Order: sequence, then structure tokens, then C-alpha cells
Amino acid sequence: MNLFAMVPRGGWFLVLSLALVRVHAASDTGPEYLEGAAVQDPMAAAFAVLKLPFAEEQHSLLHLRSFYLDRELDLVDDRYEWAGGGWLNLVSDFWDGRFKLGATGYTSQKIAASDQRLGTGLLQPDGDGYSALGEIYASLSSERVAVQAGRYLVNLPYINAADTRMTPNTFQAAQVVVQVSPGISVGGGVLTDIKRKTSTDFESLYGAAGLEGDEDVKVLVALYENDSGTSAGIYYMHAPEYIDGAYLEASQRIDLDTQRYLQFSGQYTWQEPVGDELAGDIDAKHYGLRATWKHDWYSGSLAWTDYPDDNRIRSPWGSIPGYT
Repeated sequence: MNLFAMVPRGGWFLVLSLALVRVHAASDTGPEYLEGAAVQDPMAAAFAVLKLPFAEEQHSLLHLRSFYLDRELDLVDDRYEWAGGGWLNLVSDFWDGRFKLGATGYTSQKIAASDQRLGTGLLQPDGDGYSALGEIYASLSSERVAVQAGRYLVNLPYINAADTRMTPNTFQAAQVVVQVSPGISVGGGVLTDIKRKTSTDFESLYGAAGLEGDEDVKVLVALYENDSGTSAGIYYMHAPEYIDGAYLEASQRIDLDTQRYLQFSGQYTWQEPVGDELAGDIDAKHYGLRATWKHDWYSGSLAWTDYPDDNRIRSPWGSIPGYT
């Protein structure tokens, strides 16, 4: 269960999140996913598609969430909504877990709202609640190769869940991941549609971005990690007639003892137009550096991010992975 509150200028919000996992079996030590999870480097999290998520053990999950947001703004109308809901994910596996079928239903329902203060992103624009089948997919995996197709969560730099309200973005896609060696994974995919957070239907990626046409977006990704704490990843995206982009990140962990470590990370983004330049002349870059000190139960970070060009970074299908 996660509970956190935040006080932005002129308002505040509160989120309560609870996840219940159906356990298939138990042992003396319990299943691995119930043990203390290792801290995941945000670099690796940004390349989660290469962690073979659909090849690993999956479990049916009920996730309950409530979000209260009350915000006062200077130049636009104030915002106030309170919603409750979450999602139910059901997973069935066959052939010793090598073939899986999954589906997830999402919902966000109004607990309280004001007709004059809508627009928090917790409910639909008119203040109504919503429910949708956001995921339905199939996956097939072997020891080193995994393939998945359908509608499901995608977490990549610039194409991701952006899970900052009641429900995440989900995508219609197909992808393949190959574990070349214990420390190297490569993958690629094609994405066609997106269901935005408060939407009940999928629409084309180009339509969601306000672009003419209906093109598929292709991605290529590679990730390197070793036992000494070094990791590096590269991500390439090609959106025909719109944009080409690349994202690179590297990280080095230095263990101080069994409970503490230092971690140094750097990131870089490059974007430029392609083809008919549907969004105009794009020449955007971003740089980031971060140092993190981590203890078993607390941590601290110092980060710097620079967007040197007036031409802003484009991210119509998810969150920007910048450190700040």
C-alpha cells in the first residue's frame, strides 16, 4: 500500500493505492515476488521492455486507488475532483508458463467534484467516471526470447504509461525481446494505437498527437547491465513523416557496504524531423546528470537537467524521462 500527499502551489492532493496479488503457491521462504525487491535503477526502469516482463512470473492483481486533488491556479479555472477506482488484471498461463493470456479492466469513478472546477485528469473532461478494457494480450516466451502482442502497458522513454493519475496509458503493439547474453538484451516493436488515461477507446498514435495520417511507430532498444553495477541503454524511435529520436543513458553503482551505495547516471535525448515534418522543424536535445546516495530505507539525489534549445522536446505518447 502506498500513501503520499503533495502540496503544489495553491492546492494539494492525496493518493491512496493498494495492490492485492493472488498467490498461487507458498514455500518456506515465500515466492520471490513477495521478498524484498531490489531497488530498480530508473535507467533500467525506462528500459523495462527489455527486462522480459512477460517472460517472468506474472500474477492476477487487484489494484485499488483513490486520488483527491484540489488545486488553485492563477490564470485558469481552479481544479477539484476526488475519484476512486483502480484495475483488475487477470493472467492465465499454459505450457509451464511459456504461453500467457492477460486482460486488465480499468475504472475511475467520481466520489466528489464541482462542475465549475473540472479538468484534474482524474475523470473524463465532463466530470464523468469511466471504465475500459485497457489490456488484452498474448505472450510466448522461451529461455532467451519473448514475443508479446495485443493491448498492454508499454514503458519506454517517451512512450509509456505516464501513470500519474487514476489509470495509465496503454498501447496496441507487438514486440520481441532477445536476451543475447546474461547482461545484454535487445528488442524491437511496432506500436499503432493508444488508450489515453481517461479514454474508454483506443485511437491511432498520430490522431492522439494531433497529427495528420495514421502511421505505425517503430522502436529499437538495447540494454547492457553487469553485476558490478554498470548499465547502459539506447532507445531509437521512428515515427514516419513526424520525428526520429534517440535516448541514451548510462549508470554506475558503487557499493559502500551491504546497505548503502552511490550511483552516478547520465542521459541524453536527440530529436529531429523526418519526411513531411508533420510537426514542423524539430531540433530538440536534452542532457541530464544525477548522483544518488541510497540506504536500505532512505535515499537522496542531486540532479541537473538541461534543455538547451528553444525547440521543446516532443513527447505526445508518455512522460519525458528527464531526471528533473
